[in-house]
Parts: sequence; C-alpha cells; structure tokens
Amino acid sequence: GITLVLILSGSISPADPELDNIFLVVVAVFVAGGFTASNMLFKKKLKEIKEMKTLLQKMPFYRGALILRYALIEGPAFLAITMSFVTGNLLFLAIAGLIIAYFLTLKPTPARAIKELELSYNDQQLIENPKALIADV
Repeated sequence: GITLVLILSGSISPADPELDNIFLVVVAVFVAGGFTASNMLFKKKLKEIKEMKTLLQKMPFYRGALILRYALIEGPAFLAITMSFVTGNLLFLAIAGLIIAYFLTLKPTPARAIKELELSYNDQQLIENPKALIADV
C-alpha cells in the first residue's frame, strides 16, 4: 500500500525502461521458481505426512509444510513489491497483488486439511471439533 501511494504521488520516479525489463525477467523467474518449489515440496511433505499414524503426529508436520509453502510464495511477492519501489513500475505491484490473491485461495481450513491429508473418518471428526486436541504446542 505504501509503495502504491508513493508511486501515485510521484515520490518515486520511473526508472530506466531497460532496467524495468531486466527486473521483470528476474521477478518472473523468482515467481515461477517459488510457485514450482512450493508445490513440489508441499506435495513431497504431504506424502510423508500421510504415512504417519495419528493425527497428533501429522498436524505439526502439516503446519510446517504449510509454512514452507507460504514462505516460498511470499518471497517472490516481496521481491515484486521491492522492484516496484525501486523502479516505480506498477506492473510489479500487480504481480504482487496476483500472488496475494493466490494466497487467499490457500487459506488453511479444516476441510482443506481433511482433503489434503486424506484423513480417516475419526480424524475428520476430531479436526471438525473445535474443542478436540489435534496438536501438541
């Protein structure tokens, strides 16, 4: 938001268009790499988690897998915001906005955990019960 206000107010002047092109390639590579790595590593972690026996064992590792997934997507978003700040180009903010919109689709929910972890009926009941102990903290 701050970067957008600074660009629109004219506090950040546009950079050399050639520099924009270079940064656009860099951001595109980081976005593609971040998305690919986050999905591949998340699927690999899910496979390992599914082999665990109890829900109490699975949930801390599932949380860790989600954090790793989010971090690998968050990095390119911050890079895009930074490049927008450096160059004054709103395209980078648009890319960051799309990444943020993607984040919203990844919101962790009980239904998503049930689906991704392929939980048994008993584990599904535990996850849907807000008073149930499903992870040690």
